[in-house]
Parts: sequence; structure tokens; C-alpha cells
Amino acid sequence: MTVAAGIGDCNLSELNPVRLLCSRVGANYLSVFGYRPFAGRDFSEEDAHIGAPQVALISRALWKERLGGSDLSSGKTLEIDGNKTVVVGVLPENFETPSLARVDVLQVLQLEENKPSSAPSCC
Repeated sequence: MTVAAGIGDCNLSELNPVRLLCSRVGANYLSVFGYRPFAGRDFSEEDAHIGAPQVALISRALWKERLGGSDLSSGKTLEIDGNKTVVVGVLPENFETPSLARVDVLQVLQLEENKPSSAPSCC
């Protein structure tokens, strides 16, 4: 099971601003529907912790247009709705949401508090 907050407009608010279609989703969203990123990595459980850096998966078209199809290992960022967002992966070309809607950006929902382990330390 996974969660999605629906699809809505967001703004790529850097040089040459543009309105995009974005959705906030659970960290396991792609895997639940049998997808893997085309490039980079998928969301991790750590990405879903409140206070973690904002991360996103972007469409291949946006990756090519805004990042020139570059390597993502160096932490490429985009400013989405005024927030610096690290691009961690690229959606596969055949990606569709369950409603068959097009999406430019998936951002992870930050729902879990990042708490230190309460297990006692040993030895």
C-alpha cells in the first residue's frame, strides 16, 4: 500500500520559470506500481522523515530540458515552489499514475518523524 496526495500545479521557480504537474507520494510509490527509476535512485524511507531534505523524481523530458540529461550523483537541485529540491531520480519514459495522468515531478510525502532509536544500547 502507498499514498498519493493527488496531482496539482507547482512552479519551477528558477531561471525561465514554468508551471509543472506535481504530486506528493509515499516513499514506496514507484515500487508498489512496478516501476523503477530510469536514472538515479528511488525514494528511501529516510526521505519520508519530517525535516529530511526535499527530494524529487522528475520526468525524462524535464531531466533532459532542465538538467541536460546529466548525472544525478552530484546532487542536482531545482527550485520547486520556492524550495530547493534535490533531484534523486528520473521517472521511466513509460511512467503513468494510476489515474493515467501525466506528471512532471513526484515529491516524497514527509509523514514520519525521524526519531532516534529507543532501543537501549548494549555492551
